[in-house]
Amino acid sequence: MTYKIIVVHGNLHYKVTTLSYLHCTHTGGSWSYSNELHKSIEVGFATTIQHITQLSITAYQELSLSVTHKLSAEIALFIQEHQLEHTIDWVAYNGIQVVDGLYLGNAALLAANIKLPVVAELYSMHQALLGNNDYLAVASLIAQVQPTYSNHHAMSIAIAQASALRWREEYTTTHDGHSHIGGCIWLGVEA
Repeated sequence: MTYKIIVVHGNLHYKVTTLSYLHCTHTGGSWSYSNELHKSIEVGFATTIQHITQLSITAYQELSLSVTHKLSAEIALFIQEHQLEHTIDWVAYNGIQVVDGLYLGNAALLAANIKLPVVAELYSMHQALLGNNDYLAVASLIAQVQPTYSNHHAMSIAIAQASALRWREEYTTTHDGHSHIGGCIWLGVEA
Protein backbone atom coordinates (compact mmCIF):
# COMPACT_ATOMS: atom_id res chain seq x y z
CA MET A 1 0.00 0.00 0.00
CA THR A 2 1.39 3.39 -0.96
CA TYR A 3 0.34 6.48 0.96
CA LYS A 4 0.81 9.88 -0.65
CA ILE A 5 1.41 12.43 2.08
CA ILE A 6 2.18 16.11 2.32
CA VAL A 7 4.26 16.72 5.44
CA VAL A 8 4.27 20.16 7.04
CA HIS A 9 6.73 20.91 9.84
CA GLY A 10 8.62 23.89 11.08
CA ASN A 11 10.58 25.35 13.93
CA LEU A 12 10.47 29.02 14.81
CA HIS A 13 14.18 28.94 15.69
CA TYR A 14 15.02 28.12 12.04
CA LYS A 15 12.35 30.55 10.73
CA VAL A 16 11.42 28.14 7.95
CA THR A 17 8.53 25.75 7.46
CA THR A 18 9.00 22.76 5.21
CA LEU A 19 6.45 21.23 2.85
CA SER A 20 7.33 17.80 1.52
CA TYR A 21 5.40 15.43 -0.69
CA LEU A 22 6.32 11.83 0.06
CA HIS A 23 5.26 8.35 -0.88
CA CYS A 24 5.29 5.92 2.06
CA THR A 25 4.93 2.35 0.91
CA HIS A 26 4.15 -0.58 3.18
CA THR A 27 4.88 -3.95 1.60
CA GLY A 28 5.31 -7.27 3.35
CA GLY A 29 5.80 -5.73 6.78
CA SER A 30 8.45 -3.23 5.72
CA TRP A 31 8.32 0.45 4.79
CA SER A 32 10.00 2.41 2.04
CA TYR A 33 9.95 6.13 1.29
CA SER A 34 10.49 8.42 -1.62
CA ASN A 35 10.76 12.15 -1.19
CA GLU A 36 9.08 13.40 -4.32
CA LEU A 37 8.94 17.16 -3.75
CA HIS A 38 10.24 19.62 -1.19
CA LYS A 39 9.66 23.32 -0.57
CA SER A 40 10.80 25.64 2.20
CA ILE A 41 8.58 28.59 3.00
CA GLU A 42 8.77 31.48 5.37
CA VAL A 43 5.82 31.58 7.69
CA GLY A 44 5.52 35.30 7.10
CA PHE A 45 5.36 36.85 10.55
CA ALA A 46 8.03 38.78 12.33
CA THR A 47 8.21 37.78 15.96
CA THR A 48 10.55 36.09 18.35
CA ILE A 49 10.24 33.01 20.51
CA GLN A 50 10.47 35.20 23.60
CA HIS A 51 7.68 37.43 22.30
CA ILE A 52 5.38 34.46 21.60
CA THR A 53 5.89 32.92 25.03
CA GLN A 54 4.78 36.22 26.59
CA LEU A 55 1.57 36.62 24.58
CA SER A 56 -1.83 36.42 26.20
CA ILE A 57 -3.84 33.31 25.36
CA THR A 58 -6.10 35.33 23.06
CA ALA A 59 -3.16 36.91 21.20
CA TYR A 60 -1.47 33.50 20.88
CA GLN A 61 -4.65 31.98 19.42
CA GLU A 62 -4.97 34.86 16.94
CA LEU A 63 -1.34 34.39 15.87
CA SER A 64 -1.88 30.65 15.55
CA LEU A 65 -4.95 31.19 13.34
CA SER A 66 -3.04 33.67 11.20
CA VAL A 67 -0.23 31.14 10.75
CA THR A 68 -2.79 28.45 9.84
CA HIS A 69 -4.35 30.63 7.13
CA LYS A 70 -0.90 31.39 5.71
CA LEU A 71 0.02 27.68 5.72
CA SER A 72 -3.32 26.79 4.12
CA ALA A 73 -2.60 29.15 1.24
CA GLU A 74 0.96 27.81 0.85
CA ILE A 75 -0.22 24.18 0.86
CA ALA A 76 -2.95 24.96 -1.69
CA LEU A 77 -0.36 26.65 -3.92
CA PHE A 78 2.05 23.70 -3.50
CA ILE A 79 -0.71 21.27 -4.50
CA GLN A 80 -1.70 23.39 -7.49
CA GLU A 81 1.89 24.00 -8.68
CA HIS A 82 2.62 20.27 -8.71
CA GLN A 83 -0.83 19.13 -9.92
CA LEU A 84 -1.50 17.02 -6.82
CA GLU A 85 -5.19 17.88 -6.51
CA HIS A 86 -6.50 14.31 -6.56
CA THR A 87 -3.48 12.36 -5.35
CA ILE A 88 -2.96 13.30 -1.69
CA ASP A 89 -4.18 10.83 0.94
CA TRP A 90 -3.63 13.22 3.87
CA VAL A 91 -1.50 16.02 5.26
CA ALA A 92 0.78 15.20 8.18
CA TYR A 93 0.90 18.42 10.16
CA ASN A 94 3.21 18.75 13.07
CA GLY A 95 2.68 22.44 13.67
CA ILE A 96 5.40 25.05 13.93
CA GLN A 97 7.41 24.46 17.07
CA VAL A 98 7.93 27.54 19.23
CA VAL A 99 9.51 25.75 22.19
CA ASP A 100 9.30 22.16 23.39
CA GLY A 101 5.59 21.33 23.65
CA LEU A 102 4.32 24.65 22.25
CA TYR A 103 3.26 24.76 18.61
CA LEU A 104 1.59 27.31 16.35
CA GLY A 105 -1.22 26.25 14.05
CA ASN A 106 -4.70 24.76 14.13
CA ALA A 107 -5.06 21.35 12.47
CA ALA A 108 -8.87 21.38 12.31
CA LEU A 109 -8.86 24.75 10.55
CA LEU A 110 -6.09 23.60 8.22
CA ALA A 111 -8.19 20.56 7.22
CA ALA A 112 -11.23 22.78 6.63
CA ASN A 113 -9.22 25.22 4.53
CA ILE A 114 -7.41 22.71 2.30
CA LYS A 115 -10.26 20.16 2.09
CA LEU A 116 -7.98 17.21 2.93
CA PRO A 117 -7.66 15.01 6.02
CA VAL A 118 -4.95 16.21 8.42
CA VAL A 119 -3.13 13.90 10.81
CA ALA A 120 -1.81 16.12 13.56
CA GLU A 121 -1.05 16.74 17.19
CA LEU A 122 1.37 13.85 17.47
CA TYR A 123 3.30 15.59 20.22
CA SER A 124 0.22 16.55 22.25
CA MET A 125 -1.25 13.06 22.17
CA HIS A 126 2.09 11.53 23.11
CA GLN A 127 2.34 13.92 26.07
CA ALA A 128 -1.22 13.11 27.14
CA LEU A 129 -0.34 9.42 27.13
CA LEU A 130 2.62 10.15 29.44
CA GLY A 131 5.19 9.58 26.76
CA ASN A 132 8.89 10.25 27.15
CA ASN A 133 8.88 13.45 25.02
CA ASP A 134 10.34 11.57 22.05
CA TYR A 135 7.16 11.14 20.03
CA LEU A 136 9.04 10.32 16.82
CA ALA A 137 11.15 7.57 18.43
CA VAL A 138 9.16 4.61 17.09
CA ALA A 139 8.62 6.23 13.70
CA SER A 140 12.34 7.00 13.45
CA LEU A 141 13.27 3.41 14.28
CA ILE A 142 10.86 2.05 11.67
CA ALA A 143 11.98 4.59 9.05
CA GLN A 144 15.67 4.22 10.03
CA VAL A 145 16.26 7.98 10.04
CA GLN A 146 17.58 10.44 12.60
CA PRO A 147 15.19 13.41 12.43
CA THR A 148 16.37 16.87 13.40
CA TYR A 149 14.94 20.25 12.49
CA SER A 150 18.07 21.00 10.48
CA ASN A 151 17.67 17.72 8.51
CA HIS A 152 14.36 18.42 6.75
CA HIS A 153 14.42 15.21 4.70
CA ALA A 154 14.78 12.89 7.72
CA MET A 155 12.25 14.91 9.75
CA SER A 156 9.72 14.74 6.91
CA ILE A 157 10.12 10.96 6.63
CA ALA A 158 9.77 10.47 10.41
CA ILE A 159 6.64 12.65 10.59
CA ALA A 160 5.17 10.89 7.53
CA GLN A 161 5.86 7.54 9.20
CA ALA A 162 4.29 8.65 12.49
CA SER A 163 1.22 9.88 10.62
CA ALA A 164 0.98 6.64 8.62
CA LEU A 165 1.05 4.62 11.84
CA ARG A 166 -1.69 6.84 13.24
CA TRP A 167 -3.72 6.68 10.02
CA ARG A 168 -3.46 2.89 10.05
CA GLU A 169 -4.08 2.91 13.81
CA GLU A 170 -0.94 0.93 14.49
CA TYR A 171 0.41 1.56 17.95
CA THR A 172 3.50 0.41 19.72
CA THR A 173 3.58 0.71 23.45
CA THR A 174 6.24 1.52 25.98
CA HIS A 175 7.20 -0.82 28.79
CA ASP A 176 4.59 0.89 30.97
CA GLY A 177 1.80 0.33 28.43
CA HIS A 178 1.53 3.87 27.02
CA SER A 179 1.27 4.44 23.30
CA HIS A 180 4.27 5.91 21.50
CA ILE A 181 2.20 6.96 18.52
CA GLY A 182 -0.96 8.93 19.02
CA GLY A 183 -2.52 11.85 17.31
CA CYS A 184 -5.69 13.26 15.96
CA ILE A 185 -7.16 13.01 12.50
CA TRP A 186 -9.03 16.12 11.42
CA LEU A 187 -11.35 15.96 8.46
CA GLY A 188 -12.17 19.66 8.30
CA VAL A 189 -15.71 19.61 9.66
CA GLU A 190 -14.42 20.34 13.17
CA ALA A 191 -13.22 23.90 12.51
